[in-house]
Amino acid sequence: MSEFKVNDLVTIVKQPSPSQMNAHIYMVGLSGYIEEINGEYAQFHELQENGCGGMGGVPLANLKLSNDDKRLQKLKRDKDEAFEKRLQESLERTKRYVTLREKFIQQAVSDTGVSTRNIIKIFELCEEFDKTWNNTEGF
Repeated sequence: MSEFKVNDLVTIVKQPSPSQMNAHIYMVGLSGYIEEINGEYAQFHELQENGCGGMGGVPLANLKLSNDDKRLQKLKRDKDEAFEKRLQESLERTKRYVTLREKFIQQAVSDTGVSTRNIIKIFELCEEFDKTWNNTEGF
């Protein structure tokens, strides 16, 4: 059983051998967290101050726990907060879209007397037209 678990903060302390994943990238010293564990490998997600950072498979044997590192704790907290903010914004956009779409469907039913089912079909065809038009080049 591994001493590591998902979301542990870790530092890469040993370069993988050429036969291991990502061995062409110099990884010693990179810090981040474990996103997933699969057998003897961790899906490593690097944490950087600028919010960027790579990810990839790293052998568990090449990692050292760094859960006490205050800098990494802050970077992980910032990343998690930014993810949660984007998720909430996305959910709000979806909720607004569904509400607005329903409002316009009901208005179209009321104005035209056409069934809700047929109005929805018209909306779907309009969405398909928009997708096709927006992907058309050469005009």
